[in-house]
Amino acid sequence: PCRAHACSGDLEGALAVLASMRMDGVAPDGTVFTSLMKGFRQAGQHARAVETFEQLAASRSGCVDVVALNCLTAVHASAGSMAAAEAAAARAAEAAAKLGHAPPPEATYALIQG
Repeated sequence: PCRAHACSGDLEGALAVLASMRMDGVAPDGTVFTSLMKGFRQAGQHARAVETFEQLAASRSGCVDVVALNCLTAVHASAGSMAAAEAAAARAAEAAAKLGHAPPPEATYALIQG
């Protein structure tokens, strides 16, 4: 439900579901956090997207993975924070390399689209 709200642009609904999950003792996973990040980015709420990434990084139930770092790259790039976007893309490439994968094209696309 949280992801569906975020994907449809209903960020307040997504945040309400997230709050309800937490009250019920259900820990949000990385998909919940990245969905919120994408929604905030699309709404032009870049600071809230970065804040959500920081919550993911501090979370015990989610992990900062290539998908989250790609999303963070897109957030920074769309905000015009290219140095931060390049740093996030480098982190995404490092995370991919640890898994034996090539650098993720999503991060490169986000840098190009800026």
